[in-house]
Amino acid sequence: MAEPRIGIEKVQSEPLVTMDFSYAGSDVDQRIGTLPIISATASFLPDSLDALVMTAGLKGIRGIPDSAPACPLGVAAAIWLAAMSSAGTLPSRRRTGVILAGGFDTSEDSDCCDEAGIATAVWHAFSKRWKWVAGVTGHGDSSVPNQDVLPNSSSGKSVFLLDRRAVDVDSMRIGGIGGILDNGDGCNGRPAAHHVRTLNAMAGAGVDVLVLHECPSGGSDRWPGSVPLRQVLESLPPALVVCGHDRWDSPLVTLENGTQVLNVAGRVVVLRRHKKASKTPSFSCCMIS
Repeated sequence: MAEPRIGIEKVQSEPLVTMDFSYAGSDVDQRIGTLPIISATASFLPDSLDALVMTAGLKGIRGIPDSAPACPLGVAAAIWLAAMSSAGTLPSRRRTGVILAGGFDTSEDSDCCDEAGIATAVWHAFSKRWKWVAGVTGHGDSSVPNQDVLPNSSSGKSVFLLDRRAVDVDSMRIGGIGGILDNGDGCNGRPAAHHVRTLNAMAGAGVDVLVLHECPSGGSDRWPGSVPLRQVLESLPPALVVCGHDRWDSPLVTLENGTQVLNVAGRVVVLRRHKKASKTPSFSCCMIS
């Protein structure tokens, strides 16, 4: 079976750390959630990168620190992850890219649309702290209409809003499609034929990483999602697919053609460079006469 160029060897079963947060709503009906930060090992990353931080579907609010005024969970995560990098728990921010697969409103039940520019705030929080940010809009992320409105897009930081296009960054080709599959009447929804045409174009462009908000089915009830989307992906050359929208309990599945689908909805996955096992030094000696 063929393998993606940027592949995943292993996803740790236990999170590095978790962050508690609350869903937006009345004080009486406020619900508490937990955001896991999970470590994974890459089969390959370009020499210019030590890690990729990937996430989606961060719906909630949290104070930084706990006593501070509440902010969107995506913003809090960007700040917290940066602090972990500064402490040495995560790789250097200067050598880490970020992939966002959409879905950053503050309410678990939000259908449409992005509340008061929250998606843009999340992109801004990541873009000013990490090497670059690439990704797509989610179902309700209507406040990120084009790259021109994204912070730092023209100030030396690399920000790539991917919607039906691919970019080359750090010796990788990353493509993306935002929104979800529907009849095109919903918020950021598009017909299935649109996704199929774009996926075929992405395959022709030779993408290494494909970012989708819509989640393909993983082949069973354990991995819910779009069956047509999975069928199209299985007909294309293998790639690493990063997606959100439908949350999976187990984040990684490999399709029949070798494509790996990593579902980052409601979690953060830190994909680190594979570290080769160190070899025991060997010594030789010679007789000196």
